Amino acid sequence: MSYAVETRDLTRVFAGKRKRRFRRPKENEEHLGPVTALDGVSIQIREGELFGMLGPNGAGKTTLIKILTTLLLPSAGTARVFGFDVERETKQIRRIMNMVAGGEQSGYGILTVREQLWMFTQFYGLSNRDGWRRVDELIEAASALAETPPPEPRGTRLGRIGQPGSERPRRAPGTPPRGMVVSCMS
Repeated sequence: MSYAVETRDLTRVFAGKRKRRFRRPKENEEHLGPVTALDGVSIQIREGELFGMLGPNGAGKTTLIKILTTLLLPSAGTARVFGFDVERETKQIRRIMNMVAGGEQSGYGILTVREQLWMFTQFYGLSNRDGWRRVDELIEAASALAETPPPEPRGTRLGRIGQPGSERPRRAPGTPPRGMVVSCMS
């Protein structure tokens, strides 16, 4: 059977950090050991299946999501997204998989809704023309869902996104996704 997401013995170990002190570190200062964020994680998620991860801070949820969306490499094990290997086929995954992470604020409040959507189309490798066409499609679709008339034509300034995080559902589909990962902070 083919899976949308499949991992086998996925492991991620981060190098340890130097203990923080209120003075300059010395050469022989004690280091904290390596931190294992994922230890042999094996999962299988079918296409169309909703899958949730719950766990305390530091359990590895975000690390797993970053590996599956090709933002971080695993230390060991394998991960495939729609059949593509996360280490060797990153471009293919980024074209079909979208990630929405909570808590990030870069550019929000400065860019218009339209500009933010276009920015995310660029992250996913769309050309300028295709990016703007996708933005128009998304705004039309969102307007239809909200049962409101679409905004003024491209080139006019839309209102800025207000509440932090309110843009997350709209910015995910920079490309038409086969899969979407939503990471929310609790």
